[in-house]
Amino acid sequence: MADRLPPEIASRRKQGFGVPMESWLRGPLAPVLDGLLAESRLRAGGVFDPIAVHRLLSEHRGGTRDHARVLWALLVFESWRSQDVGEGPLP
Repeated sequence: MADRLPPEIASRRKQGFGVPMESWLRGPLAPVLDGLLAESRLRAGGVFDPIAVHRLLSEHRGGTRDHARVLWALLVFESWRSQDVGEGPLP
């Protein structure tokens, strides 16, 4: 592609790209968050403080803080934990 791209693009170092996790967690993944991080589910799991998780969700949804990285980690962990302990299908 060097013959089709400007030299400053063709010769620059490799770059990663961002994933819009912040907006995904507020939009299409919001129902998944609600299901996996529901207070009752967190209490039953006994790993995370439901009140603290609810605060993170509220701040993220309200746009006052970006907790996308933490919420993604919680979502992945709870997904794994629920599958590992046999709590049935994910919401």
